Amino acid sequence: MQIPEPGPRVARHNSALLRRWGRWFLSRRGWKVRGNLPDLSHMILLGVPHTSNWDLLYCLAFECALGFKANWVGKQSLFFWPLGPLMRRLGGVPVNRRFPRQMPWDTVAHFRERTHLILAIAPEGTRRKVEKWKQGFHRIARATDVPLVPICMDFGTRVFAIGPPYIATENVEDDIRSLKKFLKISLSPLDYRLCVSCRLFFPFPCIRCVPWFEILPDSWATGRSLSGRFQRVNNKSPPRTRTGSVVWGYSYPLG
Repeated sequence: MQIPEPGPRVARHNSALLRRWGRWFLSRRGWKVRGNLPDLSHMILLGVPHTSNWDLLYCLAFECALGFKANWVGKQSLFFWPLGPLMRRLGGVPVNRRFPRQMPWDTVAHFRERTHLILAIAPEGTRRKVEKWKQGFHRIARATDVPLVPICMDFGTRVFAIGPPYIATENVEDDIRSLKKFLKISLSPLDYRLCVSCRLFFPFPCIRCVPWFEILPDSWATGRSLSGRFQRVNNKSPPRTRTGSVVWGYSYPLG
């Protein structure tokens, strides 16, 4: 598994143990990293899509594997005892949803005070699939002139795709539209359809998620099968690879 090295100006955690754990975890789960982090001392990482609480574990493994140190924003209810101190130790910053407009300006002060800071935000602001993003990250980027770096976490292909840095402009809607283009290109059509258990136990889908696996094209097939399990779904034959074996969920590119 090849992991890109961050540049010298990127904040590091300097822990060989965490780095080995992150690489082991991603390799064990079959994940890959595409792209490189920009060599910048300040940046805002936009993690999309956010559809499960398990996203936090995979993002922490991604951070540890690459070796950079980031702070991330989470709702205040996640920082309960006894996990609260651990969450803060891992870079978590609790946000009170009763006063959401205060968070961007507190973050701006941190960017101006610290020489190195990487902030990770889920712009969707919720685990549900939404069409409209929250705009707090844009206000932070405009006030601090810090570039936005989109990162797509695709459970359909098991790839972390790192996008190019983007400088926020005065037009919020155009900026969000441009960032969503990267998401649309990088995200496979399967990602939003999977439940939590299927994200963890590929290629063994639950009954609810089996019909969605029929949308996978042959170019994503790997030849793995489930020994005839669920031979027909909704009176349709399951998708098959070029060798004729049934495909159930694996979506790695051939080759």
